[in-house]
Amino acid sequence: MAKIISKFPTFESFFSDYEANFLTNEEKKDLIVKTAHLVIARDVYYRYRESNYFGEENSFYGEIFSKINTDSISFARSQQIFTNIIQPLKIKDKELFVTEVRTDHSKSNEKITETPQTVEQTNIHYTRGESLANRNYGRAQILKQKRQELKTTEKNITKGRKVLNEDGSVTYKDTYDVITRRGDKQWLGRLINALQHIKFNITEIIDSYYTLFDTYCSPPSGYFATLPSGKRKWVVLEDDEEEEEFLSTPKKRKTTDIDEITWDEWVRICQKKGTIPDEENFYLERITRYRARKEKEKAPPGSLTALGIDKQKELADGIIKGWETPKTIPDLDKFDKVTDKTLGFAEFKRKLKKYIVNLEDDIRNGKKTEQTIFVLLGPPGIGKSYICEVLSEATGWYLINVDLGGRTDTGILEGVSPATKSAYPGRLCEGLAIAKSKITIILLDEFEKVRDEGLENMLGNVLDIKKNKNFRDQFLGFEIDLSHSIIICTANHDKQIKDFVRDRATFINIELYTYEQRETYVINTLERKLGNELTTAKYANQLTNNKDFCKYIITEAWGLRQVNANINELFQSLKFYVLEEKRGKEKSIEDFTKPTNIEITSVRFNLKYKDGQQINLNRVRTASKVEDEQTKKEKIVTVWTELNWPDHKFSVEPKLAWTL
Repeated sequence: MAKIISKFPTFESFFSDYEANFLTNEEKKDLIVKTAHLVIARDVYYRYRESNYFGEENSFYGEIFSKINTDSISFARSQQIFTNIIQPLKIKDKELFVTEVRTDHSKSNEKITETPQTVEQTNIHYTRGESLANRNYGRAQILKQKRQELKTTEKNITKGRKVLNEDGSVTYKDTYDVITRRGDKQWLGRLINALQHIKFNITEIIDSYYTLFDTYCSPPSGYFATLPSGKRKWVVLEDDEEEEEFLSTPKKRKTTDIDEITWDEWVRICQKKGTIPDEENFYLERITRYRARKEKEKAPPGSLTALGIDKQKELADGIIKGWETPKTIPDLDKFDKVTDKTLGFAEFKRKLKKYIVNLEDDIRNGKKTEQTIFVLLGPPGIGKSYICEVLSEATGWYLINVDLGGRTDTGILEGVSPATKSAYPGRLCEGLAIAKSKITIILLDEFEKVRDEGLENMLGNVLDIKKNKNFRDQFLGFEIDLSHSIIICTANHDKQIKDFVRDRATFINIELYTYEQRETYVINTLERKLGNELTTAKYANQLTNNKDFCKYIITEAWGLRQVNANINELFQSLKFYVLEEKRGKEKSIEDFTKPTNIEITSVRFNLKYKDGQQINLNRVRTASKVEDEQTKKEKIVTVWTELNWPDHKFSVEPKLAWTL
């Protein structure tokens, strides 16, 4: 790796190179635009000049200069809007709050002719009659009218005002009165507030460049505090040492056997009991006291508060059970047996075996193994989550699976406070309570794809081996200790992983299965699946005798998801025809490896047999051409064995795939 300062020792040389290649003449002349480029380029240079950058020199400078250019243009546009709109509004707001109202007095002179009328009316009193609606007795009133025409009168109405013309004549023309009044200020205030959001935060822009560098940038330590309104606020701990000193300072207060206690108080209690204080029995004492306090809390039966307290007591009981139970020592022979029957994952199994052996020895000797954060890297579908399930089976430890891909809510990790209606515990707290063990396997699946800054900060505390022993669950309202668990993260692309994880984690590449490994996997899995059913047992060895048929089951994809789907489809189809044959509806397939016709499409293999049976298998088409290594020309791969399988490594994305 190299640093920017190695090539550009001064900012002037850095900006000169950027200006020569990325600024147009028009941009150089525009003061606002050039200033935006200068500001962002300067901040990027001084922030990252001492940091090692990723990739080759030419590609790095092309990437960083392009990003500076894009951000500068956006920033300049926002500044132009601010300069042209926001500032004039603020300067002249008093004038803008004044509105002119125009009153129209006339259109033209006009005469109105009126013809008045008179009406003579005679009333006839009610007479008795039938009962009508609404209890109105009698007939309706009858009016006798007489119309009389009177003399017509004329009335002239003149609108407008006298206007003296140039020839001296006087006419009436349209005139207006102008009335000045105060306008409504609210609409303008809303407009100013809305337009101010167009301004970009220069700090956020500069922070976004961290993915290009190998820098250590740990999120601020802290926790989410729940406000009375139910909203959460991230409270940053300014100084961890001061906080620890504050927590360890004894307070003179009257305490009971269920109150929260400090470490110094626990030391004095252990001295009286003749026991040795340590972190584990201190935590057990604290969570036990918490459970006792919850037992004394009262709420109306059936209320949300009562249900919340019951759930908190249930979680606390599970955690207490885990701390009272000695750590589970893994059976190394079982570990070898389970992992050996799983194909591939050589690097993962080797590093985990080393970790498990050391952990097993430390447990026997009463020591605590230093926690390691593992990050499994590889394309989607190659079994990163599956191997964690295998690890859980091999060790007997409970697997807490937390899917973080695209998540924006911190509740998945820390839960939601019972103060809100939609309260629930976090996955980590609930997993520890269910496991009833200190040691669990925590799988943070697709952790690099979280989409919220608060969730990223919280994830940083989970992955910090010095902080995760005091991870606070908002629903429980108490800390949970994650420091004994094996934490495994999965990711597809290393460039999306935050810097604070890079500095702490051990990265493991999950290598792709070779074709021979996939062939062995299909034969073993299908033979076991068919052999376990009486209806399909006769097909169990057919694939072993015809390995070439595997190419229709092995899909053209990196992982094994579609392979498993094809195995299941083949099994269910064979079983279906056998059962239908017993009912006299269909005939069973004699040998599924010998179809009479194979219809090949871009996504399917349609296998057809002599008696009309059909099996449809998936074919995930990812590429139809590959480059010949010798001629460097593209060729169509029609036989699986012709393809040299790509060697997928950390930070290298696969560029080609295979076809049938």
